[in-house]
Amino acid sequence: MVYCVGLTGGIATGKSTVAQFISKYYPVIDADQIVFEMQQKGGTALELIVAQWGVNILTDDGALDRAKLAKIIFSDANERHKLDELLGPLIRLEIERQIAKHQADALIFVDIPLLYEKNYQALLDEIWVVYLPESIQLDRLMKRNHLSEVAAKERIATQLSIEKKAKLADVLIDNSQSIVKTELAVMAELKRLEVNRLK
Repeated sequence: MVYCVGLTGGIATGKSTVAQFISKYYPVIDADQIVFEMQQKGGTALELIVAQWGVNILTDDGALDRAKLAKIIFSDANERHKLDELLGPLIRLEIERQIAKHQADALIFVDIPLLYEKNYQALLDEIWVVYLPESIQLDRLMKRNHLSEVAAKERIATQLSIEKKAKLADVLIDNSQSIVKTELAVMAELKRLEVNRLK
């Protein structure tokens, strides 16, 4: 049976970078990619979003206006809750379906930004958290997304704090130093799994 590792972190902590390192060696199921595909034209999620917020949520060519949706959900907890209720069950079903497809593999990773917030722990054998101190997380998010400090703090506040996630983690990947050190940390943990789980 496949050994399933959850990968999570906070917004702008470098989880995607760690996922890229891992994907060189093992399959990575990407929850963000699942959501992205569901929100494409003709996707089940897009239909639900339009039903909830109307056609004004679309661009001129009928695609989802992601910036407009982000503005709505990051500034209003009630609207964010509505989106979670609409898409949460669909996302979970698809993640479970993709995990089932990998049952013949020895090891897979599931990259889920809101792993703890949406209670995915029961699907996983261990959980890795990609960590940065909150001050660095805030600075990186402001630069990456061209956000004001207030807007960046709003987005960070929609997730469980990175410090709380760090305490819950089975494995902590410190991404506060160089990319090289981060990759070395990932490789060391992969080696541990290979020795302990893949004999």
